[in-house]
Amino acid sequence: KAKYVAEGIDSLPGSYIVRTKTAEGLSMNYSIYTTADFRNGKMVSFSSKGDTLVVCGYVDGMIHGAYKQNLAGHGLYKKAQYQRGKEEGTTEYYFPNGQISARYQMKKGKVKSSEFWNSDGSVVKDISTANYDAKLEHEGYPSFSKWVASMLEYPQLCREKKIEGTVYCRFLITKEGKLVDVEILESPHYLMTAQAIRILENSPVWKPAKRHNQIIGVRHTFPVIFQLKAYGAGSHR
Repeated sequence: KAKYVAEGIDSLPGSYIVRTKTAEGLSMNYSIYTTADFRNGKMVSFSSKGDTLVVCGYVDGMIHGAYKQNLAGHGLYKKAQYQRGKEEGTTEYYFPNGQISARYQMKKGKVKSSEFWNSDGSVVKDISTANYDAKLEHEGYPSFSKWVASMLEYPQLCREKKIEGTVYCRFLITKEGKLVDVEILESPHYLMTAQAIRILENSPVWKPAKRHNQIIGVRHTFPVIFQLKAYGAGSHR
């Protein structure tokens, strides 16, 4: 669960500046929350540069009523209505140029119908192309796991000491399909860490993810598994 720090605003009684607390410190983005009990109120979120990012209300700790989300520097991104934490009625998403990209009819947080548009205003006829996950499309490899397996070299020292384990990694697949920003979350040995980073940083280009008929960057958590086999070979699965 995320942790938050709230600081009262002297000039606005009942209003607080709220920031997310992480291991690195407090977030640069912040929210102004006007509330009497921290469960009911109105929140306006801002970027570190002062761009308005989100405007919404809360009832009993749940998003309720009109919801508006902007992308910093690009204007409106999402418009929706919520009923006690669940989307209800019409939800719309917009391209940076202001053209609508998706419209959903929602009932208790579930999609009942959907329609999509391209950035030039043309209608998307095949709605199955509007939402999909990022995927490696590399000749000869049906999945990213298979490609990693083909590249993995078991560190000699780890093999000799019979060290096995999993390196848990996190990375970003950009809108251009590039794998960047590799982070190591957990690792049994520094040589395994180095091997995992080497492989991931040499990844082929992916087909980027699409949400609401918009190409987006997505972060993934991925396990690189080092497991000794009968003949001492390394593998990933």
